[in-house]
Amino acid sequence: MTVEAKAKRTIRVRFLTSEEGGRRSGVPNLSSGQYMPHLVVGDPSRKGDLTPHEALSGHHMLGVRFVNGPAGVGCDQLVLCVVELLYTGVDYAALRAEAGILVVEGRRIVATGHVLASSDAG
Repeated sequence: MTVEAKAKRTIRVRFLTSEEGGRRSGVPNLSSGQYMPHLVVGDPSRKGDLTPHEALSGHHMLGVRFVNGPAGVGCDQLVLCVVELLYTGVDYAALRAEAGILVVEGRRIVATGHVLASSDAG
């Protein structure tokens, strides 16, 4: 698979606190292009880890790169971000407006939210 973006999504997410099972090191830089978790379409009220089956059945895991977002945000704040879809040949159709999403690192759910809009690359 290549690492070329075909499209972007505007999302609103809330990073979970470490007490809720989120990241222990706080919110990463959301504009550097270096933060590349997976998005999973799902119930944004969910916390904890994905099941082993969910994590191993890669079709649920949609690779993204955060390319635009606020600096210096903390956990438990709603943030507006833009993510770039990483892979060609992967069906990102489920990441449509109003879809509930989970931001995952490995099996750990670190943030939850919704897709607000989509746009073509260019």
